[in-house]
Order: sequence, then structure tokens, then C-alpha cells
Amino acid sequence: ATPRSLIVVDGTWRQAGQVMRNLPELKRAVDGGRVTCVQFSSGGRSGYQFRREPREHCLSTVESVAYALQFLEATPEGDAAR
Repeated sequence: ATPRSLIVVDGTWRQAGQVMRNLPELKRAVDGGRVTCVQFSSGGRSGYQFRREPREHCLSTVESVAYALQFLEATPEGDAAR
């Protein structure tokens, strides 16, 4: 199988949005199709209790990484999030 890289933007929701807007190299990579942005269709509700998420469907970084790895490794849990 071809190795894959997972780029994770970490920070508050506002900081993560700023990173995506303020890194022209990343924007060019996404726009040029070299990097694919994804979002989960049904990640469920966050179990993260230290901070409140801005919306009910939002996940913490670590939860998002766990879902991404399950998806990339083709586990049943990852398949459910497609």
C-alpha cells in the first residue's frame, strides 16, 4: 500500500481556521489537489470534557485524529464515519 501522510492543524477552532487562511503553501497544496481536506460525516458527539466544543458535532483534535486513523486503516469504526 502507498504510504499516506496526515496533516493535523491543532489549536482552538479559531486558531485552526487562521492557520488554514494564513499558510499560502497549504492553501496552494489544497487548491492544487496535492492535499485533500476531509471532514467526517458522522463523528458523533465529543467525549472531551476539559473544554466545551463550539457546536455539538465538533470534536477535539485527538478525537479527530483517532477517527482519521480508523478511516485510513479501514476499520469498521472508520467506515461508519465515511
